Amino acid sequence: TDNLKESIRIRDNYTCQIEGCGIHQDELDRKLDIHHKDYNKENLNPDNLITLCKCCHTKTNFNRNYWINYFNKYVLE
Repeated sequence: TDNLKESIRIRDNYTCQIEGCGIHQDELDRKLDIHHKDYNKENLNPDNLITLCKCCHTKTNFNRNYWINYFNKYVLE
């Protein structure tokens, strides 16, 4: 839902959580995306959701095993 997505953006300080990116939503022309870390769109647990910019979100469409591991270890805190 829109409320859940917004709560994740708030939790993540409206910042892309990919290390080395960290772009803030205010720097973009659109809202940040919300990504499912385990790629299961049914899993709406907030711990499974993360804020990404469109550019970084697009990168996660390839090599899913790499990104699943990445999100389990290296996301910004």
